[in-house]
Amino acid sequence: MLFTFHHRFAASVEAVEDVMCDPEFYKSLGELPDIGPPEVLDVHEQGRRVAVKVRFTFTGYMEPVAQKVLRGQTPSWVQIVEIDRERNTADLRIDPDVAGSVVRCTGRYELLAEDGGTLRNLNGEFSVRIPLLGGRAEKAIGPGIVRRLDLESGILRKRLASVT
Repeated sequence: MLFTFHHRFAASVEAVEDVMCDPEFYKSLGELPDIGPPEVLDVHEQGRRVAVKVRFTFTGYMEPVAQKVLRGQTPSWVQIVEIDRERNTADLRIDPDVAGSVVRCTGRYELLAEDGGTLRNLNGEFSVRIPLLGGRAEKAIGPGIVRRLDLESGILRKRLASVT
């Protein structure tokens, strides 16, 4: 399942990257639906690159096919965002704690200066690699993950407004 989002922010690319590197921003993602309080695991800076690792726990309803893939365990995952402030890009990877060998979600953000603000594009892919069941599982699990990635932009927008 491929996904694409285009989000516009009334702030500079540098300001958007500042928020994307800020652990407090990730803690505020607990406002997202069906998510417990996020746990920032690590923020690692190396030159103009910053990697942020955050653990999320799903608290909402799961479709039966999702429960089957996750073997009845509570879904949690580590989201890793590696921001390259030199290239104005960020790589996204979601590593599930359960069924990590068959569930995969990756993406790439591109931040572009546009009309005095920033256009942030996200292109990614979510897949479940299980014979016969994978397609159904993608349809049951994927939209929720993708929706939360889209909704995250609203929280980023609020955070930008509070710091600029």
